[in-house]
Amino acid sequence: MASAPETRPPPTKPFCTFVYKELKGSKLKIDIHIPSSLNNAPFFVALFIPGGGWMRVNRDDYSHVLCDELHRLNYVFCSMNYGLLPETPVTELLEYINAAGTWIRQNLCQEMENMNVKVDCSKLLVLGQSTGG
Repeated sequence: MASAPETRPPPTKPFCTFVYKELKGSKLKIDIHIPSSLNNAPFFVALFIPGGGWMRVNRDDYSHVLCDELHRLNYVFCSMNYGLLPETPVTELLEYINAAGTWIRQNLCQEMENMNVKVDCSKLLVLGQSTGG
């Protein structure tokens, strides 16, 4: 008996999305997902780097279980896009991760505070899947 193919849950709508870098006319974006309860603020920050072999990436392609667990641990969950091969040399890929981290440290706290969400950007947890890891 053949089993049905595994399906992923649809992506959850992010609380907000920001552009963290512009690249050759493209806007590289980062989605911010926040815990459902704001009672435990300020929140810590987790940056998730999705996989895709550096040839395709979708910031919606993340583990919902991981996101939910990080929310339970008092983190906002940030998922980013980045430049892709072959247009982007491998040597530049880490620059996008650094750019996202820099944007978070320099801008996220103020942006979230403008939306009445307290975030502690003094420490950043970075994690990913496959090539993003």
